[in-house]
Amino acid sequence: PWELGTTHVAVSSTFEGIPQNTPGNPKVGHFPYDIDSFIALDQWQDAASLFVAAHCEVFIPGDEEGQYLREESAWGEGEGFPGHNWAMFFHHTIQVEDGLPVIPPIVSPVENVIGIAKPAEKRN
Repeated sequence: PWELGTTHVAVSSTFEGIPQNTPGNPKVGHFPYDIDSFIALDQWQDAASLFVAAHCEVFIPGDEEGQYLREESAWGEGEGFPGHNWAMFFHHTIQVEDGLPVIPPIVSPVENVIGIAKPAEKRN
């Protein structure tokens, strides 16, 4: 079975707020959150929706010496970034009750990645 490695998550009220280089490739090393991060939705109280990019490294464990049988990269499924890559982002609509954001059933956007991890492949 696949196991989850390093995770990277970016959340912004604008697409431009997701760290990217000039051609539009996401800068995963600049994503501010990981799987252990608490992402407080109240920092975006004025936003109706959020842009979320969730990336992780996944692997199939191998031998006792720490060698992997297979390593891949995975993204939370959604729309493609404009650069030459297969990176994706998705939208999260903020639901509000009594003036407060409702915590969605997914505690972290990274959980979305685990369910749809795909083999790394480039998009055209």
